[in-house]
Amino acid sequence: MSRYATVYRKLKDEPKLDVISEAKKKAGPPPESASCVFEGMSVSPGGLFSDEYRGTEGYIKIVKQIDTRINFKGKENATPPCNKDAWKVYEDYLVKVMNHAKDIILEDEAARFKDGYPEKEKL
Repeated sequence: MSRYATVYRKLKDEPKLDVISEAKKKAGPPPESASCVFEGMSVSPGGLFSDEYRGTEGYIKIVKQIDTRINFKGKENATPPCNKDAWKVYEDYLVKVMNHAKDIILEDEAARFKDGYPEKEKL
């Protein structure tokens, strides 16, 4: 993403937004593999590259980087073995999830700022 993105928001009088959870739902379950077992996927907003704002009105987290990881292991006696060729199916799934995340962020931004972006305060 070329700009900052809201990945989590819980504000008073607004529905909660958790982009990563919603993207995983839209992507559906991970694919099956003949040689590997999918153990999970973690997508985390990039620590040093994120800002959090908390107040009486709610909470918002904005990120400039998203780190992703897929965990899997090889099935016993699988043919072909769980190697980098077999990992491609999970790479495609990760891309699918992240594309859904991008779409959710853009849809949310379009809805929130349909009347234009607020003026920046002059210092």
